[in-house]
Amino acid sequence: MKRISYPCAALAALTLLAAQAQAATTTIVASADTYTRGGVGAGAAENLDVRGFGGGDFVGYIRFDLSGVTGPITAATLKLHETAGSRNDGITNGRHQLYGLTDATGNTPQNWDESVDLDPGAEYDNTGGNNIDLTQVFNLDFDAGANVIETVPGTDDVDVTTSGDDLVTFLNDRLTAGGLTTFIVSIDADNRGYGFASRENANAALAPMLTISGPSIVPEPTSLALIAAALGGLALVRRK
Repeated sequence: MKRISYPCAALAALTLLAAQAQAATTTIVASADTYTRGGVGAGAAENLDVRGFGGGDFVGYIRFDLSGVTGPITAATLKLHETAGSRNDGITNGRHQLYGLTDATGNTPQNWDESVDLDPGAEYDNTGGNNIDLTQVFNLDFDAGANVIETVPGTDDVDVTTSGDDLVTFLNDRLTAGGLTTFIVSIDADNRGYGFASRENANAALAPMLTISGPSIVPEPTSLALIAAALGGLALVRRK
């Protein structure tokens, strides 16, 4: 009786599991988030205020740590959950603005600390009005021409998602720069505002989340366990 069928079966299982792992999708929760107004950060706020205000907008900063991710990323979706802020006017596509923080000269460093005052750098002029400098950030705002898909399925207490090619490009740029990835959220409407649930929100399911996919994304623990089991089975067959 030939025994070759056993190692072949194990190899086939291993190949299948490896292929599944290579096509993996993973979701990462924000590692830091806060909002700032006039150069003063809010620290560990439960909700991130996003508000247009003549004396200086309330602008949200949300960071993800992608340093453990092996690229390239081929698809991505950023999910934020709209909540009440200091105002609760509801959110629309036109009011929602999203940008990526770059390493341009003078910008806030990617390793900013939410527990201390966040004094934004050259990317945000906090003297009043909506003053994001588009030359200092990566544009992810559909209304400003970004190649993204914005989904706002209502006006209050809804998940707001952004996906598309420009988001993928920005994330891959951040991977090559070490992995720390900051998003800036703003509003294009004076005297209007809302909030986004932060990672400190009492409902953890509402925290900012980034879902990424790619051919070399690190597989989930269950996939790794299955691959390890297949390798163990193959080794056992070879010993026999």
